[in-house]
Amino acid sequence: MINPQGIDPVSLVVLTSALLGLASLLTAVAVGGHRGRLRSRHACGVRTRATLADSAVWYRVHRLAAAWFGLAGVLLFAAVPPFLLLPGWRARAVTVSVALAVALSLVIVGSVRSQRRALRELHTD
Repeated sequence: MINPQGIDPVSLVVLTSALLGLASLLTAVAVGGHRGRLRSRHACGVRTRATLADSAVWYRVHRLAAAWFGLAGVLLFAAVPPFLLLPGWRARAVTVSVALAVALSLVIVGSVRSQRRALRELHTD
């Protein structure tokens, strides 16, 4: 329940846990993609027809997209202290909304750009 003074403690813990969980997932995908350990047909990653059809494309896309996913994860980690320390629920809501919107944009743009680059590199040989 939201009240004028802020968010109740249970909601604060749940929202902070969700934010940290999403940041951890994005960082794990970034590390796994960069190291080439994120397997094709895995539950997470850039799942398109091109990446699922060819394992070379899958690994190249994830290696290229790792920086984008990592940046999105770091951004969400950085949003946690302001979320916890800012007074009032409106400031907290704006902080989380902006961080999630920018992180989502980074993931989408990074995925699209990485796939285009990987396809261009792998199919020009």
